[in-house]
Amino acid sequence: MTADNAADQTHKRSGGPTFLVVDDDAMIRRIVARALVSLKPAEVLETDDGLAAQTVLREKQVDVVVT
Repeated sequence: MTADNAADQTHKRSGGPTFLVVDDDAMIRRIVARALVSLKPAEVLETDDGLAAQTVLREKQVDVVVT
């Protein structure tokens, strides 16, 4: 995933912490994201590499980065 489409991998729940899940393995990323989405309310962002993660961190307020 590139930084341009990082926003497509967003699971939104307003009012809670924002997590950024960074992993190049899509299956691991999805498993972690699904577990975090269950923490209501929470917003979970996903990206597959460090460069895309840097872009997300510049554009959004992120409380926790999970790698």
